[in-house]
Amino acid sequence: LAAVATSIALCVGRPVEREALLGRALGAIETSIDRLAADPAAIVAQWAARSATLGSRVRSSGVEGVAVRIESTGALVLRTDAGREVTLWAGPIEPLAA
Repeated sequence: LAAVATSIALCVGRPVEREALLGRALGAIETSIDRLAADPAAIVAQWAARSATLGSRVRSSGVEGVAVRIESTGALVLRTDAGREVTLWAGPIEPLAA
């Protein structure tokens, strides 16, 4: 851990007030929760647009396929080589060579 650990102060080049940082982080979380409650489809669309997984070949829970979409529930959908769609609710996603 010592080889990769850092601090926010080192990253930004100045001391950081913890209380102010926490306040901003909690404010951002609250804003995100409000946006999610108001328009969940927009949040999922933004998440999908930023996803490096969609369109990639992956493996999860013993299933291999191409990640084709993120459902409104947050589940990831894979399309297997046989054309079957499998919904993944949780678990590690392993990227595979195309």
